[in-house]
Amino acid sequence: MKHSPLKIEEIAKSIQLFLDKTTYNKGNYIRSAMQVEKEKKANCLEGALYAAWKLEQMNITPFFLDFRAENDDDHLVCLYKVNRYWGAIAKSSTTLLQGRPPVFSSVRELAMSYYPFYFSRNGLLSLRSYAGPSKISILKNWDWRMSKKNLYAISDDFNRVKEKKISITNMNKNLLKVSRRLIQACYLSQ
Repeated sequence: MKHSPLKIEEIAKSIQLFLDKTTYNKGNYIRSAMQVEKEKKANCLEGALYAAWKLEQMNITPFFLDFRAENDDDHLVCLYKVNRYWGAIAKSSTTLLQGRPPVFSSVRELAMSYYPFYFSRNGLLSLRSYAGPSKISILKNWDWRMSKKNLYAISDDFNRVKEKKISITNMNKNLLKVSRRLIQACYLSQ
């Protein structure tokens, strides 16, 4: 069944709303999508798994995008497409690395929308590359939908995806620091 663009956006928004209401998982135990729904607790990896599971149930093709950082945590989001535009569903411990509406004409454009908001607690911009989009087949060796076991090692599969660098080598160091006000806005939920 093919959904209208408006229906796909509604589905993505409802998944994002669910993830926004979950408690952030700060531990190393990685839950399956079903466990996230049951326990209402997730980190970014668990949130991406949950979003992919829900999109898949609605016959919407999910993808994964893995952000890689320097001196900071990596971040995984679930991508979807509305016509030719990319959007993202995400769980984050910060207010600025959540999902994105389907308005981006390329994955790189979507990835770069995260760049100015991807910084460490000391305010240094830390996003250095991204990997993907990856199809859910990357997880073919895992029971990521229903397992009751810790899926911690699942991140290894994402780490094997070839990354695309974000070039910052010639950038002035002063441009790599964000304002104190932006840092405060980022951590409002904590």
